[in-house]
Amino acid sequence: MNAQIIRRLLTLYLASGLASSVVAIANPAPESNDKKNETKVEKKSPPDSWKEYLDLAKQNYKTGKIEDALTQLDFALAESETLKEGGRAEAFCQIADLYISIGSFEKSQKLLETATKDRRELRHDKRLLANALDNLANIYTQKGQFEEAEKLQKEASVLYLEEKDQGGKDYAIFLANCANTARKQKHYPEAKKLLAEALNIHEKLEGKDSLAAGSIYMNLAGLLSDQGQLDKAARSLACAEKILKSKVQSDHPLYKLCLRNERTLQQKRVDLLLKKNNDPYSPQLARELTVLAQKYEQEDDSTKAAAAYKQVLNIQTKILGENDAQLISTMQAYVNCLKKLGADQEAASLQEKVQALKAGSLQ
Repeated sequence: MNAQIIRRLLTLYLASGLASSVVAIANPAPESNDKKNETKVEKKSPPDSWKEYLDLAKQNYKTGKIEDALTQLDFALAESETLKEGGRAEAFCQIADLYISIGSFEKSQKLLETATKDRRELRHDKRLLANALDNLANIYTQKGQFEEAEKLQKEASVLYLEEKDQGGKDYAIFLANCANTARKQKHYPEAKKLLAEALNIHEKLEGKDSLAAGSIYMNLAGLLSDQGQLDKAARSLACAEKILKSKVQSDHPLYKLCLRNERTLQQKRVDLLLKKNNDPYSPQLARELTVLAQKYEQEDDSTKAAAAYKQVLNIQTKILGENDAQLISTMQAYVNCLKKLGADQEAASLQEKVQALKAGSLQ
């Protein structure tokens, strides 16, 4: 799968997430006063320099250097503004993709509006115009401007039909974007149908374990979660994680997003259980909190994992008593988190308790 397709997937799934209030892209961090550790950027203007700046921006984005990525994007934008309409539209669309991934939606919207205007006038590449309309519609969807989004999606659909491209990767991503628009308006049957069609295209083109298929499973999980079908949502996310784990490194944005969605879904299960039972010391709550702690560990968030394990330990202690051997696994997990947080004294004290409980269980 080429880089542009992956960026379009990332744009879609970062923006939609498990639910509209669950996964949001943070605005770029404010500029730091400490310039010592920032990469120095020297502006230059060779032919096609916008592409060079864009490539540098992508590299910085992948390594988490967001401020440097934004600087390079600004340079790329400045260079591309002098191009003729066709070249400008191509540049604006590619630059907008990365702005969206970073979370600069306003800049992306302005670039895509200009790009679509240029491409409508030129009409030389209907597929690229359709892709630009799709991305622009996705931004309108995130802003809740559904009527405008659907108008652009209808225009894009006609272009895909004219290009006979209704079985390609771009069209599958377009369908998933349309599903996201339907989902945000709570048109769940329509959204499910669109996602199923998108998944079918991806599986035919790339197989059932493709990166794109894994991404569709993430969106399906969000749709199921919105409808309160948490068990089905969990199974869909498990499918997504299995696929993504086999395809990308653990620091890949899509894989990290999948883990975040699994944790968010588990938090939703905990919250619903508390609301339903109103019992802060139930064994079921202890089990669900243990899973939540493990999800935080997968994300390397030892602080929140430790807090969850501590809550589980309090529940188990109240139910079982302080000296029950069933506390050992929870206590050891809590100790491990404390060690990662540098709370060595508390960890050592609890480790002694673990050893005592183990010794007692062997007697």
